[in-house]
Amino acid sequence: KSPKKDYIMYMKIKEGSFLKTLTEILKGCYKKGCLVFRKDGVSLDIADSKRELIVKLDLPEENFKYKYTYEKSQINFGVDFSDMYKQVKHTKKKENCVLYMERPIDNHPIVLKITEDKNNNGKASIKKLQNISMQPIQCNMEEKYGKSMLADSKELQSAVKELKTLGISTIDFEVYERSLYWKTPEESMTSYEKLFGDDPDDDPIYTQRLSFMQLTPLLKISGLSGNVKI
Repeated sequence: KSPKKDYIMYMKIKEGSFLKTLTEILKGCYKKGCLVFRKDGVSLDIADSKRELIVKLDLPEENFKYKYTYEKSQINFGVDFSDMYKQVKHTKKKENCVLYMERPIDNHPIVLKITEDKNNNGKASIKKLQNISMQPIQCNMEEKYGKSMLADSKELQSAVKELKTLGISTIDFEVYERSLYWKTPEESMTSYEKLFGDDPDDDPIYTQRLSFMQLTPLLKISGLSGNVKI
């Protein structure tokens, strides 16, 4: 059925297993995130407890049947990934998922409707996601992270697995205009380096030391796409 006028947000996902796969990956990396609904689509903002590793997943509205009619520019909805996974873990690939919100918005949950019928007329399973009151990441991603590198997901996964195999616990990042360079600290017992992009011919514009545990979520999340921006 078409979205009703009293729905302030309506999102239909043709393959319900998408939500299952997404939340199964995220719950193993983070406890919670913030769903941000806007007229142009949905994003999922995630950060670790120290806000050192930020993940922003964009879900453009053209990829779904999506309607947003709320008078405010966006709705922020905090979700617990473990709780969300419990609601969708039995969803099959051919089942449809519909997420919607109705008025009044205050303390109103997102209703999750799962059905095998493509027109949502068949027997449905109704779930509810409670808002855990969380704010999105307040920064301009394009401006602050404009020097990100587009890397092949398989190459990234291979590099992180190599670090694990070698028992490397700390890695230094160096960001250049057209490349990203990983290397072990000078005091490390094991030597390792990995270059994404072109050979650098200038000084790094950004450096940071990260632990292997901070890289682990990248390995899991990179599997969602063929390419990933770092």
